[in-house]
This record gives sequence, C-alpha cells and structure tokens, in this order.
Amino acid sequence: MIEKSLAVGLGGIVSDGVRKSLSGIQLKGYTVIAGLGGRNITRASLHKAFAEAIAGSLESVTFLDLDRAAVDRVLAREREVRRSGPIAEAVLRGMGAPGARIG
Repeated sequence: MIEKSLAVGLGGIVSDGVRKSLSGIQLKGYTVIAGLGGRNITRASLHKAFAEAIAGSLESVTFLDLDRAAVDRVLAREREVRRSGPIAEAVLRGMGAPGARIG
C-alpha cells in the first residue's frame, strides 16, 4: 500500500485497516509512507519501491525518499538536549533553513 498518512506506533492508516480485514490470509504486505511534509512522490521512487517489493528486499514499513541524515541529526540532538523543542523546527534548523532562525 502507498500511504500519505502515518499513525505513530501503527504505521500506515489504510494499511492497518487492510491488514486487519485480511487477517488469517497468508499475504505478504508492505506499507510505503510517501509524500510526508508535502514532498513530491516521483515515478522513479515508486518504481524503485515496487522493484524492491517484488525482490522481497523492501522493509515492511518504508518511508519513501526519507532524508535519514536529517532524522539522525534530530535524534542525536534530542539525546543531547533534554527539551529539544518542536521536531519540525529542529529538522529545519539542522538543514540550515532560513525560516528556522526566525523568533
């Protein structure tokens, strides 16, 4: 399933409903979370995800085009600073975005 929404601890919202309705049926399913933050969903990224699913190398829950370096920077900051503030602000600050310095 390609998802554009995520429930923390649950994964894709639609995928969860499909998985529950198909319980008892042996079916390998994947959830691809795409377009988070308004990010474009490209054909090339979808082709890559589908190819990995066919090959069996796609993780059960995948974040399409996730900037793992940005996520790692935020997680490292949260480990170092007790009250790190809003996640979105921390990601933008870590990327050097001008809007993150306002205020």
